[in-house]
Amino acid sequence: MHVVLDVIVLLGKLIFFYFEALFRKIVPPSKKSVRGKVVVITGGAGGLGRCLALKFAGLGAKVAVWDINKTLNEDTAKSISSLGGKAKAIVCDVTDPQSVRNAASLTRSELGEVDIIVNNAGIMPCRRLLDLSEEEIKRTININMTSHFWTVREFLPHMLAQNEGHIVTVASMASKAGIPLLTDYCASKYGAYGFAEAVKAEMHMLGPKNIHSTTVCPMHVNTNLVTSLTSRIDYRNRFGGVSSAEEVCDAIMDSVLRNKEFVYYPSYMGALSDWSQCIFPRNSHPTFFEFMDTGFFEKKKKK
Repeated sequence: MHVVLDVIVLLGKLIFFYFEALFRKIVPPSKKSVRGKVVVITGGAGGLGRCLALKFAGLGAKVAVWDINKTLNEDTAKSISSLGGKAKAIVCDVTDPQSVRNAASLTRSELGEVDIIVNNAGIMPCRRLLDLSEEEIKRTININMTSHFWTVREFLPHMLAQNEGHIVTVASMASKAGIPLLTDYCASKYGAYGFAEAVKAEMHMLGPKNIHSTTVCPMHVNTNLVTSLTSRIDYRNRFGGVSSAEEVCDAIMDSVLRNKEFVYYPSYMGALSDWSQCIFPRNSHPTFFEFMDTGFFEKKKKK
């Protein structure tokens, strides 16, 4: 009897969630204010990280820009300051827990307790599995995924204490499907996606209602991560080109400000990815991938 009641309650909740999702499609949540909030952005020296830093600062947030590249990192902070914003450039190796602790301590002393974390730092060697060095594999996993443990563990206690915070995970559509030449990258982004989901589940278990999570899954973005590969790698996409950092950044900011849990860019990619895995037989996936003609391909050597 208890099982029957539990099933009825479950169905009732699922129906509610469906209607809630439909309602939010029609009437999006209002945007929250980040004025005065402290934001940490890893990989803030360029690309999406720099763009996000400028956007948050433009809304009145205080931004700590973390990156291993001291010169470009300081340039981001100076650009924010020149526009009247407040920023602190901090050199940080996100793969090193002690470096993260040092950067966190400096952030707190300069800007205050952290309200929003944007785990954005990432690399993408883009090589065949057997051509990747051991060091490249370890570095990709450590930067793209393991570093999220160190940043979240550093700032989550304060978020729990104040029952407020936001964790942004810049994953990738490579966290939804395996892609040739990106074995290490896909593994790291699958890991980052899974980490974000597990943290979100823990927050639900612990009970705080105001610690939000946004996971970002863009297709390829026109940043140095992609453009640095053009000498040896071709990028193809039958249904579109490489997205600009600005348009992806705008989509991320809108989702964070509205506390949306997921960002897919282009937006249709999320549904397309899920449907292709659910509708088509498993052994058809390589054929579907070939039809999409999307991804990285080695340039043919001239004879």
